[in-house]
Amino acid sequence: MQRGRIIALGFMVFALANCNQQDERFLDTYTDILIIRMSESDSTAAQRKVAAALAQHGYSEADFRREFFDRAREPENLRVLIDSARARALRQVAAQK
Repeated sequence: MQRGRIIALGFMVFALANCNQQDERFLDTYTDILIIRMSESDSTAAQRKVAAALAQHGYSEADFRREFFDRAREPENLRVLIDSARARALRQVAAQK
């Protein structure tokens, strides 16, 4: 079990090291969205915060959605980014508690 986690962590670190600037922008944005969704129970407030996070990273909702679907054409790369964002979000939410 522990060995699997170490391998998965190593894979994510390797994947993150190979991210380009656009990947990093997408990853940071998706991480922020996940943190908002994990932390905010009011869906209206969460939607406002998500819109603000998108704007902070230079996306409109339509732009981010389009980039997400463009990235979905390479499902393995998208999975790595989503897994990395989820791991970052969980660490940040846990650190806030």
